[in-house]
Amino acid sequence: MKGVRSGLAVMIATGRVLVHGTLLRAEETAGLLAVRGYVQGGTFVPAFTQGTGDRTAVFFALCTAVIAVIPARAFFILS
Repeated sequence: MKGVRSGLAVMIATGRVLVHGTLLRAEETAGLLAVRGYVQGGTFVPAFTQGTGDRTAVFFALCTAVIAVIPARAFFILS
């Protein structure tokens, strides 16, 4: 800690750097949200459409869930 300055001037400079970094990050985040469709303070109303593969995905998800619930004895010969 030898030679390190301390005092009000150092605190003000450190606070300025922290606030500036925070504002830059907020600006980048706002840009990313705008690209993703968020506008006017975070309003986002997504429109979900049903694709052709959705029914197939639901079918396989249900099959996986049923197989996970059925005991292994129903599929394999266990003694």
